[in-house]
Amino acid sequence: NMLLIKLACCALLIWLCASVGQKRALSARSKAQSQLELAGAILKIKSLIIYDNATVKEILSSPLSENSQVRLYFESIRRQLSDNPELSLGQAARGAAMNNELEPVKEAFLTAADGLKEIECADTEHSAARLTLAYESIKNSGDAAMEIYKQKSSLYRSIGILSGLLASILII
Repeated sequence: NMLLIKLACCALLIWLCASVGQKRALSARSKAQSQLELAGAILKIKSLIIYDNATVKEILSSPLSENSQVRLYFESIRRQLSDNPELSLGQAARGAAMNNELEPVKEAFLTAADGLKEIECADTEHSAARLTLAYESIKNSGDAAMEIYKQKSSLYRSIGILSGLLASILII
């Protein structure tokens, strides 16, 4: 009877440790996906500027991404600009990047802000070049994060399971 309770506790412990490992892996994947989605949004903005000669207002009102963090970022920029018309796009973008919900990928959003600030004050070619630099930086960072996720996701799960097994052995 006591053995069954111990075995149930061990199974629960293994499951809990494995789920912690899985959660860590999913967090790494989410970070990488947000960076890649942000890079895609930057590319869309560049296209809107070059081919459509879009204004900042048109750019910010277009659907740039389905990713929740990227949407939150651009909605925050829009909100800041409508609340304070004196604010520049660069200031609003930097302010939006400081949102606590974007913390895991804050650097990517700050890089985007540096590219976006050029839209208001420069010619189209200069804006496109700055957005290309921001895109490449964010894309490379996202690709690297995705590679790390792929390498470490099974490692996180394995460590979780092994930790659970080790704790189970200690309990028995």
